[in-house]
Order: sequence, then structure tokens, then C-alpha cells
Amino acid sequence: MATKNVLVHLGDDGETDTRLHAAVNVCKHFQAHLMAFYYHEVKIPVGAVGRGGYLAENQEKIDKHADELKQKVARLCKAAKIDWDWARSDTEHFTSVFQYTSLSDLIIISEITVDDLEDRIFYKDVEELIMRAGAPFLVLPHRFEAKGWSHPKKVMIAWKPSGEAIRAVRDSLEIIQAASEVVVFTADVDPERHDNPAAGILRYLKSHGIDAISDHHIQDARIGDQIMNVAEQHGVDMIIMGAYGAMGLKEKLFGGATRHIMTKCPIPVLLSH
Repeated sequence: MATKNVLVHLGDDGETDTRLHAAVNVCKHFQAHLMAFYYHEVKIPVGAVGRGGYLAENQEKIDKHADELKQKVARLCKAAKIDWDWARSDTEHFTSVFQYTSLSDLIIISEITVDDLEDRIFYKDVEELIMRAGAPFLVLPHRFEAKGWSHPKKVMIAWKPSGEAIRAVRDSLEIIQAASEVVVFTADVDPERHDNPAAGILRYLKSHGIDAISDHHIQDARIGDQIMNVAEQHGVDMIIMGAYGAMGLKEKLFGGATRHIMTKCPIPVLLSH
């Protein structure tokens, strides 16, 4: 699939600049249009006095930050010579973003943390968005160096024969084709049956002009860690995989891997559901 419409989520978190620079670079490389989607919801801390005043004061700060960020988007996009649009929502974040995801070829977000209850609630919202959006997500790790990065040089496809996995490959074909090296990771759940062969996906990639390397394993109990360890061994700078497949006996296999990798992976991950 051609990457011609990129949506990036912007806010007041410390990873916003990383996402923005990555999005601009991706759009420049693929000659794509950028939709910069800004969201911030005013949250009143427990014990705050004067609800109305608190909301007004913080809304002013949010408006100022949003204007500054919009100006930065304009400067970066002008320098990169790419077209862009701006959208903003101050409430019902994921409800608002749905109207844009259907028109996006790629959505850029940051790695999710699950350190406390609020993080876990937020993660469930992101999880729902990935399952409902109908578009691939590029998840960037915290403190990722995005300046100068536009696409991966070496990618690893975490493959299993599922609708989610083949959609991830199809969604990212342009990205895979731009890589200098492609590794296909497969892992048998049942070694005697050899239930996850690589031959089919290697043949499919070959038909699109991609010569991939196969790396076959026996599945570990912690498949998420296994995927990341193999990626590190090959020195890849992106993992491509299906997200939230059918739930089943072995902790939903790559479903469990999705959750683990989204919160732990040190390199970018492209997910499709």
C-alpha cells in the first residue's frame, strides 16, 4: 500500500517532538500529506479549588501551546516541502480521531507506559483505537532519535498465518521495499507439526521484489521477548507485525506479544489489525 496520508498524534507530552519530526520525515520520503492532530484534555487534580478558574487558566495555557505547536508544524512542513493540515480536539480524544483514521495510510503514536492505573486505562483506549481504526500504526519508543530518520533500513516481519499479519505486511509493503534487508521471523508452537512455515510469506514477498531472510524458531513461553531478542540479534530498526489476533489457548499468541511489545520495544513497531 502506498503511504500518501500520514496522521500524527500531538499533545503536551515529552514525546510530541519525536512524533512530529518522524512524521515530517516520513511524509517527505514518501511524498505524503501530513495531518497533525492535536489533543489535550484539561484534567482537574483532586483537591483543586475553583473549578471554573482552574479550567480557564489551564485552557489559556493549552491554547498557547497549541498555537506554538501549529506554528512549528508549519515551519517544519514548509522546510520539508510537504502539504499538511491541522486538526484539534479538547475532548473525547479517541472518538475524535476516528474521523481521521479512515483517511490515513499510517498513524504515528508513541510507546505506551502501564506504570499506574491511569496509564493502563489510557492503554486500553489506544488498544481499542488500533483495533477499530482500519489503518496501520507506527509506534515509536520513548527517546527515539527521529531527526534524520524517515524509514527503516533493516526490518523484521514477525510472521504467523493470520489475517492481522498479512494485513501488516500489505500495509507496509512500500516501507519493506525501501529497506536494505528484510528478516522474516517465524516460530512453531508445535515443532512436530511445523505449524508456522515461512515458505508462503517468503514467496509472497518475492513476488513484490523483496528478497527476505528466514529465521525460524520454536516459540518461547514469552513470545514478545523472543521477537524483540531476535530483532536485536539481526540489528533491525523496525518490527512489523499483526496486532491483537484471535484470542486462544496460548495467551492469544501474538495478542499477548502486541501488548508486551507496545510497552517495551526499544525500536519502532508497525502494527496492523
